[in-house]
Amino acid sequence: METGTKRVEAGVDGLARFIAHHWLLLTNVAVLAFILPTLLAPCLASVGAYWPSRVIYFLYRLTCHQLPERSFFLFSHKMAICARCTAFYTSFWGMGLLQRLEGHAMGMSPPPGATPHQVADRPDRAHVH
Repeated sequence: METGTKRVEAGVDGLARFIAHHWLLLTNVAVLAFILPTLLAPCLASVGAYWPSRVIYFLYRLTCHQLPERSFFLFSHKMAICARCTAFYTSFWGMGLLQRLEGHAMGMSPPPGATPHQVADRPDRAHVH
């Protein structure tokens, strides 16, 4: 029984380390996965695949008002989110990409196996109080 517990602990620790080291990548992928269907819905509608596009519009209605007068159009069909939401989500994704590029260029990637406390306590980090 104890061996099974140790395996679970090792698996949870490994998952936690993976998330801690790749949180920005995971966030960028999640935001991109959220944005892409908003582009897919008008594309599907333009080729006559109305049922899948309606499902996408319905799901995104939970996050956006989808008013036509405030939306971008692709192929004469409005996107699944309004222009404001499009700007918000694409900016969030773009800033995540810039953060990755800037952090990599400045050597700010944490060393392998570093804990969040070890990274915060590195002498080359500027602390803002």
